[in-house]
Amino acid sequence: MRWILRVFLGLVALALIGALVLVMLPSERIAGVLTDRFEQATGRRMTISGDISPSLWPSLGARIGQVTIDNAKWTDGQPMVTAESISVGVDLAALLGGQIKLREVTIQSPRIRLERARNGQVNWDFSQGAQSGGAGAGATGALGVPAFSLDRAAIRDAQISYFDRAAGSALVLTKTDIDLSLPDFNGPMKMTIKGLLNGEPLDTTVQIESLAALLAGKGRVMGGNIAIGASSASFDGTVGLRPVGADMVIDATLNDLAQLFRAIGQAPPKLPKGMGERISIKGKVSFADGDKIFLRDGVLNLDGNALSGKADVVIGAKPRVTGAFSGGALNFSRLLAGGAADNRGWSGWPKERIDVSGLGAIDAGITLAARSIDLGALRLDRTSLRLTLDNRRAVFRLGDVRAYGGRATGQFVLNGRGGLSVGSNLTLSGVQIQPLLKDLTGYERLLGQASLTLDLQSSGNSIDGIMKGLGGTASFEVGKGELKGLDIVGMIRNLDPSYVGEGQKTIFDQITATARIDKGVLSNKDLFFSAPLMTAAGRGTVDVGQQTLNYTLTPATLQGADGTGGVKVPLNISGTWANPKFGLDLKALADQNLEKEQAALKARLEAERAAAEARLKAQAEKALGTKAKPGESAQDVLRRKLEGEVKKGLFDLLGGGSGSGGAGAGSGGN
Repeated sequence: MRWILRVFLGLVALALIGALVLVMLPSERIAGVLTDRFEQATGRRMTISGDISPSLWPSLGARIGQVTIDNAKWTDGQPMVTAESISVGVDLAALLGGQIKLREVTIQSPRIRLERARNGQVNWDFSQGAQSGGAGAGATGALGVPAFSLDRAAIRDAQISYFDRAAGSALVLTKTDIDLSLPDFNGPMKMTIKGLLNGEPLDTTVQIESLAALLAGKGRVMGGNIAIGASSASFDGTVGLRPVGADMVIDATLNDLAQLFRAIGQAPPKLPKGMGERISIKGKVSFADGDKIFLRDGVLNLDGNALSGKADVVIGAKPRVTGAFSGGALNFSRLLAGGAADNRGWSGWPKERIDVSGLGAIDAGITLAARSIDLGALRLDRTSLRLTLDNRRAVFRLGDVRAYGGRATGQFVLNGRGGLSVGSNLTLSGVQIQPLLKDLTGYERLLGQASLTLDLQSSGNSIDGIMKGLGGTASFEVGKGELKGLDIVGMIRNLDPSYVGEGQKTIFDQITATARIDKGVLSNKDLFFSAPLMTAAGRGTVDVGQQTLNYTLTPATLQGADGTGGVKVPLNISGTWANPKFGLDLKALADQNLEKEQAALKARLEAERAAAEARLKAQAEKALGTKAKPGESAQDVLRRKLEGEVKKGLFDLLGGGSGSGGAGAGSGGN
């Protein structure tokens, strides 16, 4: 607005000077006076190429034809201002009394070009080129505009262009009509602007408490409002021209962000669904240094989600937002809607392409606290987290997050650099597993309190692609709980796989498992299942990408106190998550029974062999007249008996058995 005001007042001042001398000088002389005075005041050359026509009735005034004002020397040379004509009417009675009271000013088809250089220079700053002590110096400063009043001013069919070479942005206001009223130079001024801003409808009303105060450096804006297409805002506060800044209380409703961004010369951001398609903002807003906006005591509403807090915004090629917000029950269910499977039949994961280009719209560092957050595929209770968005990579760090009766810690990453990749390093403790699995996967048959750790990574352009590319590790432990729709004990006791469906259940004391995930397939080898009437071990695969499973659970029921005995029948689980199929492995049971029979037969044969050995030993002892030593068999007894008899026979044969008879014979021979 200050650009329009300065140029407008400059043109009015020039026409006013012309009106004062019209009755005394010819047109050529008037043109010379006007252009000389303007150059002295601004340092810019003005050219009047049209006629200058005086008027005396009904008010003193003049109409000046084609007017051109040169641009600053550092620009590309295109004129700063051109206008088809300028008409001015003054109150003659007031003029004779020494006051300037403008009845009417009309500027037809002006073309105003405003520019900002890379070094911060602006072409509407006339102070650098003005000659000191020139005729333009007056009470109001750089433009040298004397105090005046104005009943009505009109600018018709204006085009105002603003080119910011530092920010690389452009604003073009076309087909614009401006109406202005200033009954008292020290009193309020009202201005309305209607036109097209970069092709989008613009309608603005601004009321300034005191034009004199504004031109002196700072003024109060009262009752201002602006509408750009479907978006609108009202504001009340102060603005400053030296330095440029503003402190406002605003109330804005942004119903079409794409339209609004086109209007301000920016590419419309592609925001995620439910994250700002319709926005309302209330609060205290300050603007400083040409590129900084500060929001305090703000109330932000994103598609029906109310947040309060503060934010700082640095405007540039990519805005930077930092802030802290809090809210009540927030609903962002459209963000991750459609993630779970349909329990009535396998539906697969959504294949719609995920557009993450919105991650590149801004950089941000925002903390958020909420009573609850509904993400569609995930629901959080009391939540405290921090979002860091840097060059299309968003990191959500969980502070104090309560969910599903437990607590979650860790972080989640959305990376939009060169496609979409995701990663998580999460720990969930004390959560109710049934509602969690229901929201995430559509599976709701497992009840109990669980602890989980997840270290996962994937990439893909859809939820389907991400799930099929999932990799990482996971572990979980579930305490006392219930498996609905499946009576494992009944199946094993009765060797009947039909113990499934409504009303069936298995009560358990604990489930533990760890798993590895590769290309969307979860592999597990160490599941342990403990229940009052059985234990079970499990191993197999769960295809997360296809939402299918191929798993074997081997329960052992009716065991003895020492853990032996009982029946073990492997239970095969296959099919989709939504409609799994159960089957008992009876061949394994038959093999198991055959092993038992073989073991029993072996034991019986061993017992019979031992009994026969005992009988044979007893018979050998009786027949041989000798007692078996400990550990000797019948064969050992017989062998020992035979060895003794052989030794005795040899001894007798060698004469060891008749020594006394031989001696006697020898004696008798003498």
